[in-house]
Amino acid sequence: MILAGFKKTKIISAAGLTTIMMTVWAAVMVMVLGSFQAFAAVTGAEIYPHGAGADAGSAYFLDEVGLIILLCLIVGSLGLAFYHLRMRQKAVETLSTQQQQILAALALMKSSDNAFLFWDENDNMAASPLLAEWLSLPKPVGRLSDLKGQDALSGFDHKSYEQLARAVRRLRGEGHSFSYLLQDHSRKKVFEAAGKTVWVAGSEAAHYIVWFTDLTLQKQVVDSREDRLSVMAAEKDHLQQVADEISLPIWLRDADLNLSWVNQAYVKAVEARNTESVLRHRQELVPTMLNNEGRERGQAALKNRQEYVEQHFVVIGGSRRAVRVHNLPLFSPNDDRPLGMVCYAEDVTDLEEAIAQLTRFDEANAETLDKLSTAVAIFGPDKTLNFYNSAFSRLWGLDEGVLSSQPLHTELLELMRENRRLPEQADFPAWKRQQLTFYTELLEPREEMWHLPDNTTLRVVIQPHPLGGLLFLFEDVTDRLALERSYNTLFAVQHETLNNLHEGVAVYAVDGTLELYNPAFADIWKLSPDFLAEQPHISDVLLQCQDLFSSPAERDEMWGQVLGDDTGRKLASGRLRRPDETVIDFSAVPLPDGATLMTYLDVTDSIRIETALRERNLALEATDRLKSEFLAHMSYELRNPLNSVIGFAELMQQEYQGPLNKDQHQYVSNILQASDHLLSLINDILDLTVIEAGGLTLEYSDFDLTDLVTDVANTVQENLTQKGIKLDRDIPENLKTVTADRRRLHQILYNLLSNAIKFTGEGGVVVIGARQEKDAMRLFVQDNGIGIPKAECEVVFDKFQTGSNTPKGLGAGLGLSLVKSFTELHGGQVELQSELGHGTKVICKLPRNPAQATVADGGFQQELTAGLS
Repeated sequence: MILAGFKKTKIISAAGLTTIMMTVWAAVMVMVLGSFQAFAAVTGAEIYPHGAGADAGSAYFLDEVGLIILLCLIVGSLGLAFYHLRMRQKAVETLSTQQQQILAALALMKSSDNAFLFWDENDNMAASPLLAEWLSLPKPVGRLSDLKGQDALSGFDHKSYEQLARAVRRLRGEGHSFSYLLQDHSRKKVFEAAGKTVWVAGSEAAHYIVWFTDLTLQKQVVDSREDRLSVMAAEKDHLQQVADEISLPIWLRDADLNLSWVNQAYVKAVEARNTESVLRHRQELVPTMLNNEGRERGQAALKNRQEYVEQHFVVIGGSRRAVRVHNLPLFSPNDDRPLGMVCYAEDVTDLEEAIAQLTRFDEANAETLDKLSTAVAIFGPDKTLNFYNSAFSRLWGLDEGVLSSQPLHTELLELMRENRRLPEQADFPAWKRQQLTFYTELLEPREEMWHLPDNTTLRVVIQPHPLGGLLFLFEDVTDRLALERSYNTLFAVQHETLNNLHEGVAVYAVDGTLELYNPAFADIWKLSPDFLAEQPHISDVLLQCQDLFSSPAERDEMWGQVLGDDTGRKLASGRLRRPDETVIDFSAVPLPDGATLMTYLDVTDSIRIETALRERNLALEATDRLKSEFLAHMSYELRNPLNSVIGFAELMQQEYQGPLNKDQHQYVSNILQASDHLLSLINDILDLTVIEAGGLTLEYSDFDLTDLVTDVANTVQENLTQKGIKLDRDIPENLKTVTADRRRLHQILYNLLSNAIKFTGEGGVVVIGARQEKDAMRLFVQDNGIGIPKAECEVVFDKFQTGSNTPKGLGAGLGLSLVKSFTELHGGQVELQSELGHGTKVICKLPRNPAQATVADGGFQQELTAGLS
């Protein structure tokens, strides 16, 4: 139908065109003729200036012109008709060609997978049947409004139809092309509508076409891809966020090994502002990563598809850090094309420090183990010797070269057996196999005792090593076992000793329970062994024997000694007087482990004896005091008549009453000598009495020691001469002035010289001397007389004591006693060196600058002085 419309339209157009052209031609001719007539009317006077001639000429002229015009019209009409016929033929040919083109185009459009709407220049519309099928329309599309559909299941939805209608109006009215996505009523299908103006060859009229493409499947694919892209974008954002949260610097390189992406840890590590700045300036975490050698390594890794790891030192956050950079090649999953590399930097500073510390620890551990006296050996999982200390080498006597070669465990056992350093075994191969089974079967430490042929006993500990293999510890316990035997013997002896003591012993633990006791303890406190065997508490023990305490305070004191304040624990002792008239001495001794040792001793009999002895001692002291007083008074009473005898004897010796013969002079001399000796004894007794009474006061002064020695020597010169004894003096030149009581020092030296002369034989030698020391002065008198037995060297300084080898009547035993007393009053000491038959040496050590003081109160001295006056 649309093709018939197209043909009719073309024919009518050609006939009308011919008619129009002829009409126009005739009109043009008429207009030309009229123009000529008007021209003649206007110009006729000029052409023909004379009247009649002018009219006739004008008519003749018009007839000729008309004829010419008519001929022109005829010729023009014929030419026009011919032209029309020619143009008609061309139009028919053109129309035929256009018809063929349109038919071909429509056939092509119908065979297409797309639907269309087509309008010609006469607003005739053609529609593709496929469009009605797509839109589920009940009839073919005849006009644009059919695309609305008759119900909710057909046609375009309202919004899509309105959009299409507006676009078609603008296309046909203004020639605006368009392209929109439309949906059907079900909104399940999507179509693309693209409208544009088309021009048919040979026609100047515009045609319009709207193409419809079913994009439902493409839309589903696109939506699916968009969903995937959304998911991928979300995953990318998530991965980006995760990568930024990772503390390790991570970055990507392209195929040219240039940076293409970094995470925030990388940005922070290189101290950049942001990711863009890092990529723009190509800031490398390790500046040397992309030098010539670094690029070669990266390209080789891409080529060989191998990861490579490098370790560098970089400065991060102002501190030098060790990083381990991992470089992993990336390849396209489709064409296996290298995409670049993913890299990450692992901070191994702490790891390196830990490894270094572990290395130092291993070295220190090995050094520590090497210094142990216990032999240590570590065998690896392959049963080879991995470590041994010097004690192991010394214990087994094996060569260092053998041990350093990491021998097998079995080889070491064979060497030890050859050296007879293993316990004797009836079946050595079986024993060796048992030792080797520990590598696979031992789960807990195992302890054995090895008794070697040389009587050495070893404690062997075998335990699994944490790194595999076995750890052996060999401890020589020979001495320890001997010590244990000795200790057990000693403990048994002490136990028996403790059980046989008369002193009660009890040990209380920190919590007050009884840990140890002996039978004497049970006897003293009258406690049954069954009760004590239960290890009762101190409170229960005190409760059992509460009747044996005089008061609750004594019982509380016992409780406090055991469970008192720990900070105040100290040695304590005391005495208990029990109601049964027994007396118990106790002592509390805090022990190092927090326990308390309590000892109890029944001193009832001792107290009774002590009381008796005290009473006797008081009586003896009173007797001794009476004796001293008696001696003092008797000495005084004896000295007065003796002074009279000496005085009268001196008068007789001076012959004031007349001359004396030789015998009389000898008698008088003997009387004076005996009187002087007796007076000396009386003075010595008086001095001892005053010293014992504590009333002797020293009178210190500075004097020349040499003069003092000379005075003393002159005093005993007669005795020296009588026995032919030589007196030598040994006093240094620098020792002259001394500080002491001159009178008492004279007595010391006199008594020492007198004793030396008494016990030295005729022709003997006596030496008196002195020595200066840092803080003391040593005076000594030495002889080569009879000497003193060693057993009597201590007692000769007591009053009235003489040596057993002293001849009877020779000495009263007061001289050395006075020497000791006077020396000690000076703050010094007396030493005696004597060898029987070879002589005696007495040394008096006196301080250089003694303080002047009275040794005791002068009460008795005043009493004695009053009695003597």
